Amino acid sequence: MAETVSYENSPKQYSPRSILAVGLLGWAQLAGCSDTQPEAHTPTPSSSATEAAPAEPAEPAEPAEPAEPAEPAVVDTSATAADSTTDAAPEATSAPGPLKGFDVSHYQGQIDWKKLEAENDGIWHYAFAKAAEAAHTGDDTFETNFQGIKDAGLIRGAYDFYYPGLDPKAQAENFIKRVELGSGDLPPVVDIETMGKSDEDKSTLAADLHTYLDLLEAHYGVKPIVYTSHAFWTAHLDDSFGDYPLWLAQYGPKAHIPPGWETWTFWQYSPEGSVPGISGDVDVDRFCCSGAELLALTIP
Repeated sequence: MAETVSYENSPKQYSPRSILAVGLLGWAQLAGCSDTQPEAHTPTPSSSATEAAPAEPAEPAEPAEPAEPAEPAVVDTSATAADSTTDAAPEATSAPGPLKGFDVSHYQGQIDWKKLEAENDGIWHYAFAKAAEAAHTGDDTFETNFQGIKDAGLIRGAYDFYYPGLDPKAQAENFIKRVELGSGDLPPVVDIETMGKSDEDKSTLAADLHTYLDLLEAHYGVKPIVYTSHAFWTAHLDDSFGDYPLWLAQYGPKAHIPPGWETWTFWQYSPEGSVPGISGDVDVDRFCCSGAELLALTIP
Protein backbone atom coordinates (compact mmCIF):
# COMPACT_ATOMS: atom_id res chain seq x y z
CA MET A 1 0.00 0.00 0.00
CA ALA A 2 1.34 2.82 -1.27
CA GLU A 3 -2.01 9.61 8.97
CA THR A 4 -6.14 15.35 8.05
CA VAL A 5 -8.20 27.32 15.24
CA SER A 6 -6.88 30.07 16.64
CA TYR A 7 -7.59 32.39 19.60
CA GLU A 8 -7.31 36.12 20.07
CA ASN A 9 -6.57 37.73 23.44
CA SER A 10 -7.32 41.34 24.17
CA PRO A 11 -5.32 43.01 26.99
CA LYS A 12 -7.32 44.11 30.02
CA GLN A 13 -7.91 47.85 30.43
CA TYR A 14 -7.42 49.64 33.75
CA SER A 15 -7.92 53.23 34.89
CA PRO A 16 -4.94 55.45 35.88
CA ARG A 17 -6.29 55.46 39.45
CA SER A 18 -6.11 51.64 39.53
CA ILE A 19 -2.60 51.68 38.23
CA LEU A 20 -1.43 54.20 40.80
CA ALA A 21 -3.12 52.22 43.53
CA VAL A 22 -1.52 48.94 42.80
CA GLY A 23 1.93 50.20 41.81
CA LEU A 24 4.34 48.56 39.49
CA LEU A 25 4.03 45.06 40.94
CA GLY A 26 0.26 45.20 40.85
CA TRP A 27 0.33 46.30 37.22
CA ALA A 28 2.46 43.29 36.33
CA GLN A 29 0.04 40.99 38.13
CA LEU A 30 -3.00 42.49 36.39
CA ALA A 31 -1.72 42.79 32.84
CA GLY A 32 0.77 39.96 32.65
CA CYS A 33 -1.65 37.12 31.86
CA SER A 34 -4.97 36.79 30.09
CA ASP A 35 -7.64 34.20 30.91
CA THR A 36 -6.87 32.10 27.85
CA GLN A 37 -3.08 32.14 28.25
CA PRO A 38 -2.47 31.03 31.86
CA GLU A 39 1.18 30.26 31.30
CA ALA A 40 2.19 33.49 29.53
CA HIS A 41 5.34 35.16 30.86
CA THR A 42 4.77 37.99 33.37
CA PRO A 43 7.13 40.87 32.59
CA THR A 44 9.44 42.09 35.37
CA PRO A 45 9.09 45.81 36.25
CA SER A 46 12.08 48.05 35.61
CA SER A 47 14.49 48.44 38.51
CA SER A 48 14.82 52.19 37.88
CA ALA A 49 12.91 54.26 40.47
CA THR A 50 12.56 57.21 38.09
CA GLU A 51 10.40 55.45 35.48
CA ALA A 52 6.77 56.55 35.46
CA ALA A 53 5.33 53.26 34.17
CA PRO A 54 6.50 49.68 33.70
CA ALA A 55 7.36 48.20 30.32
CA GLU A 56 4.46 46.73 28.36
CA PRO A 57 4.06 42.99 28.84
CA ALA A 58 5.20 40.71 26.03
CA GLU A 59 2.50 39.61 23.59
CA PRO A 60 1.19 36.14 24.42
CA ALA A 61 2.31 33.43 22.02
CA GLU A 62 -0.30 32.08 19.62
CA PRO A 63 -1.43 28.57 20.61
CA ALA A 64 -0.28 25.70 18.42
CA GLU A 65 -2.78 24.04 16.15
CA PRO A 66 -4.10 20.71 17.45
CA ALA A 67 -2.81 17.55 15.75
CA GLU A 68 -6.27 16.26 14.88
CA PRO A 69 -9.16 17.92 13.01
CA ALA A 70 -12.13 19.03 15.08
CA GLU A 71 -14.60 17.66 12.52
CA PRO A 72 -13.35 14.18 11.59
CA ALA A 73 -16.08 13.24 9.12
CA VAL A 74 -15.87 16.22 6.75
CA VAL A 75 -14.54 15.67 3.25
CA ASP A 76 -11.92 18.44 3.29
CA THR A 77 -10.13 18.50 6.63
CA SER A 78 -7.35 20.67 7.98
CA ALA A 79 -5.43 17.82 9.63
CA THR A 80 -1.68 17.87 9.35
CA ALA A 81 0.03 15.23 7.24
CA ALA A 82 2.78 14.58 9.79
CA ASP A 83 2.12 11.85 12.31
CA SER A 84 2.13 12.67 16.00
CA THR A 85 2.12 10.18 18.84
CA THR A 86 2.35 12.59 21.75
CA ASP A 87 -1.30 12.70 22.82
CA ALA A 88 -2.72 9.58 24.41
CA ALA A 89 -6.30 8.70 23.50
CA PRO A 90 -8.95 6.88 25.57
CA GLU A 91 -9.76 3.23 25.04
CA ALA A 92 -11.34 2.36 21.69
CA THR A 93 -14.81 1.82 23.12
CA SER A 94 -15.13 5.44 24.26
CA ALA A 95 -12.57 7.35 22.20
CA PRO A 96 -13.79 10.23 20.03
CA GLY A 97 -12.77 10.22 16.39
CA PRO A 98 -10.78 10.30 14.34
CA LEU A 99 -8.89 7.25 15.61
CA LYS A 100 -5.36 6.37 14.55
CA GLY A 101 -4.26 3.11 12.99
CA PHE A 102 -1.67 1.78 10.56
CA ASP A 103 -1.13 -0.94 7.96
CA VAL A 104 1.75 -3.35 7.52
CA SER A 105 3.14 -5.97 5.17
CA HIS A 106 6.42 -7.80 4.58
CA TYR A 107 7.98 -4.41 3.79
CA GLN A 108 8.07 -3.63 7.53
CA GLY A 109 10.12 -6.74 8.28
CA GLN A 110 9.91 -8.25 11.75
CA ILE A 111 7.67 -6.23 14.06
CA ASP A 112 7.99 -6.18 17.84
CA TRP A 113 4.31 -6.40 18.77
CA LYS A 114 5.09 -6.70 22.48
CA LYS A 115 6.89 -3.36 22.36
CA LEU A 116 3.85 -1.79 20.74
CA GLU A 117 1.58 -3.25 23.39
CA ALA A 118 3.81 -1.88 26.16
CA GLU A 119 4.23 1.61 24.69
CA ASN A 120 0.94 2.23 22.93
CA ASP A 121 -0.81 4.26 25.67
CA GLY A 122 -4.07 4.20 23.73
CA ILE A 123 -2.71 6.05 20.69
CA TRP A 124 -3.17 3.25 18.15
CA HIS A 125 -6.56 1.54 17.92
CA TYR A 126 -6.43 -0.76 14.88
CA ALA A 127 -4.11 -2.13 12.20
CA PHE A 128 -4.38 -3.89 8.85
CA ALA A 129 -2.03 -6.60 7.60
CA LYS A 130 -1.47 -7.57 3.98
CA ALA A 131 -2.65 -11.13 3.38
CA ALA A 132 -2.57 -11.82 -0.35
CA GLU A 133 -2.24 -10.51 -3.87
CA ALA A 134 -3.27 -11.65 -7.32
CA ALA A 135 -4.55 -15.21 -7.76
CA HIS A 136 -1.90 -17.36 -6.08
CA THR A 137 0.32 -15.22 -3.87
CA GLY A 138 0.32 -14.55 -0.13
CA ASP A 139 2.30 -12.26 2.16
CA ASP A 140 4.72 -14.38 4.18
CA THR A 141 4.41 -12.12 7.25
CA PHE A 142 0.61 -12.18 7.37
CA GLU A 143 -0.01 -14.86 9.98
CA THR A 144 2.56 -13.39 12.37
CA ASN A 145 1.34 -9.83 11.89
CA PHE A 146 -2.35 -10.73 12.08
CA GLN A 147 -1.82 -12.52 15.40
CA GLY A 148 0.52 -9.78 16.60
CA ILE A 149 -2.10 -7.10 16.03
CA LYS A 150 -4.53 -9.01 18.24
CA ASP A 151 -1.91 -9.71 20.90
CA ALA A 152 -1.09 -5.99 21.04
CA GLY A 153 -4.72 -5.27 21.91
CA LEU A 154 -5.67 -3.65 18.61
CA ILE A 155 -8.63 -4.28 16.32
CA ARG A 156 -7.30 -6.07 13.26
CA GLY A 157 -8.05 -6.26 9.56
CA ALA A 158 -6.62 -7.98 6.47
CA TYR A 159 -6.23 -6.70 2.92
CA ASP A 160 -5.81 -8.16 -0.55
CA PHE A 161 -3.85 -6.45 -3.34
CA TYR A 162 -6.10 -6.72 -6.39
CA TYR A 163 -4.76 -7.17 -9.93
CA PRO A 164 -6.98 -5.78 -12.72
CA GLY A 165 -7.15 -8.16 -15.66
CA LEU A 166 -6.82 -11.33 -13.58
CA ASP A 167 -9.75 -13.63 -12.85
CA PRO A 168 -11.70 -11.95 -9.98
CA LYS A 169 -13.02 -15.30 -8.75
CA ALA A 170 -9.50 -16.76 -8.48
CA GLN A 171 -8.33 -13.66 -6.61
CA ALA A 172 -11.22 -13.85 -4.15
CA GLU A 173 -10.59 -17.54 -3.53
CA ASN A 174 -6.88 -16.87 -2.94
CA PHE A 175 -7.73 -14.37 -0.22
CA ILE A 176 -10.45 -16.49 1.36
CA LYS A 177 -8.23 -19.55 1.72
CA ARG A 178 -5.57 -17.50 3.52
CA VAL A 179 -7.71 -15.32 5.80
CA GLU A 180 -10.07 -16.42 8.53
CA LEU A 181 -11.95 -13.46 9.96
CA GLY A 182 -13.99 -13.71 13.12
CA SER A 183 -16.03 -11.67 15.55
CA GLY A 184 -14.34 -8.38 16.36
CA ASP A 185 -12.23 -8.30 13.18
CA LEU A 186 -12.67 -5.58 10.58
CA PRO A 187 -14.26 -6.48 7.22
CA PRO A 188 -11.96 -7.74 4.45
CA VAL A 189 -10.24 -5.07 2.37
CA VAL A 190 -9.57 -4.95 -1.36
CA ASP A 191 -6.61 -2.73 -2.27
CA ILE A 192 -7.04 -1.52 -5.85
CA GLU A 193 -4.60 1.21 -6.81
CA THR A 194 -2.81 0.26 -10.03
CA MET A 195 -3.69 -1.19 -13.44
CA GLY A 196 -0.40 -3.04 -13.75
CA LYS A 197 -0.26 -4.51 -17.25
CA SER A 198 -4.03 -4.61 -17.68
CA ASP A 199 -5.81 -2.59 -20.36
CA GLU A 200 -9.34 -3.31 -19.12
CA ASP A 201 -11.84 -0.56 -19.80
CA LYS A 202 -13.96 0.98 -17.04
CA SER A 203 -17.01 -1.18 -17.53
CA THR A 204 -15.05 -4.46 -17.59
CA LEU A 205 -12.98 -3.57 -14.55
CA ALA A 206 -16.09 -2.46 -12.64
CA ALA A 207 -17.88 -5.72 -13.47
CA ASP A 208 -14.89 -7.81 -12.37
CA LEU A 209 -14.51 -5.87 -9.14
CA HIS A 210 -18.22 -6.29 -8.33
CA THR A 211 -17.82 -10.04 -8.88
CA TYR A 212 -14.83 -10.12 -6.51
CA LEU A 213 -16.56 -8.06 -3.82
CA ASP A 214 -19.73 -10.13 -4.02
CA LEU A 215 -17.72 -13.29 -3.39
CA LEU A 216 -16.02 -11.81 -0.33
CA GLU A 217 -19.30 -10.49 1.05
CA ALA A 218 -20.98 -13.87 0.58
CA HIS A 219 -18.15 -15.63 2.42
CA TYR A 220 -17.57 -13.25 5.33
CA GLY A 221 -21.11 -11.91 5.70
CA VAL A 222 -20.12 -8.22 5.64
CA LYS A 223 -19.46 -5.65 2.95
CA PRO A 224 -15.74 -5.40 2.17
CA ILE A 225 -13.82 -2.16 2.48
CA VAL A 226 -12.44 -0.60 -0.72
CA TYR A 227 -8.96 0.96 -0.55
CA THR A 228 -8.13 3.30 -3.43
CA SER A 229 -7.03 6.78 -4.43
CA HIS A 230 -9.07 9.53 -6.06
CA ALA A 231 -6.79 9.68 -9.11
CA PHE A 232 -6.86 5.94 -9.82
CA TRP A 233 -10.57 5.53 -9.24
CA THR A 234 -11.55 8.52 -11.35
CA ALA A 235 -9.44 7.27 -14.25
CA HIS A 236 -10.45 3.60 -14.21
CA LEU A 237 -13.72 2.95 -12.34
CA ASP A 238 -17.24 4.33 -11.88
CA ASP A 239 -19.60 5.55 -9.18
CA SER A 240 -21.39 2.25 -8.51
CA PHE A 241 -19.45 1.27 -5.36
CA GLY A 242 -20.65 3.90 -2.91
CA ASP A 243 -22.31 1.39 -0.58
CA TYR A 244 -18.88 -0.06 0.36
CA PRO A 245 -16.84 1.64 3.10
CA LEU A 246 -14.07 3.74 1.57
CA TRP A 247 -10.47 3.59 2.74
CA LEU A 248 -8.95 6.59 0.99
CA ALA A 249 -5.28 6.71 0.00
CA GLN A 250 -4.50 10.43 -0.02
CA TYR A 251 -1.30 11.93 1.36
CA GLY A 252 -1.62 15.56 2.37
CA PRO A 253 -3.95 17.90 4.25
CA LYS A 254 -7.15 17.39 2.22
CA ALA A 255 -9.20 14.34 1.34
CA HIS A 256 -10.36 14.15 -2.28
CA ILE A 257 -13.26 11.71 -2.42
CA PRO A 258 -13.60 9.44 -5.51
CA PRO A 259 -16.87 9.37 -7.48
CA GLY A 260 -19.60 7.34 -5.80
CA TRP A 261 -18.72 8.19 -2.19
CA GLU A 262 -19.63 11.17 -0.05
CA THR A 263 -16.90 10.75 2.55
CA TRP A 264 -14.16 8.43 3.79
CA THR A 265 -14.36 5.78 6.48
CA PHE A 266 -10.60 5.27 6.78
CA TRP A 267 -7.99 7.69 5.45
CA GLN A 268 -4.37 6.71 4.84
CA TYR A 269 -2.95 10.20 5.20
CA SER A 270 0.82 9.67 5.48
CA PRO A 271 3.48 7.06 4.57
CA GLU A 272 5.87 8.41 7.20
CA GLY A 273 4.34 7.37 10.50
CA SER A 274 6.30 6.20 13.51
CA VAL A 275 4.93 3.28 15.52
CA PRO A 276 6.61 1.58 18.51
CA GLY A 277 8.02 -1.82 17.53
CA ILE A 278 8.26 -1.00 13.81
CA SER A 279 11.59 0.00 12.29
CA GLY A 280 11.37 2.82 9.78
CA ASP A 281 8.36 4.56 8.31
CA VAL A 282 4.91 3.01 8.18
CA ASP A 283 1.63 3.99 6.52
CA VAL A 284 -0.69 5.60 9.06
CA ASP A 285 -4.44 6.03 8.92
CA ARG A 286 -7.44 7.69 10.52
CA PHE A 287 -10.86 6.22 11.14
CA CYS A 288 -13.55 8.82 10.60
CA CYS A 289 -15.54 8.35 13.72
CA SER A 290 -15.72 7.24 17.34
CA GLY A 291 -14.51 4.09 19.04
CA ALA A 292 -18.07 2.83 19.35
CA GLU A 293 -18.55 3.25 15.60
CA LEU A 294 -15.28 1.44 14.89
CA LEU A 295 -16.51 -1.51 16.94
CA ALA A 296 -19.85 -1.39 15.13
CA LEU A 297 -18.01 -1.77 11.82
CA THR A 298 -16.38 -5.04 12.91
CA ILE A 299 -17.74 -8.50 12.16
CA PRO A 300 -20.44 -9.50 14.70
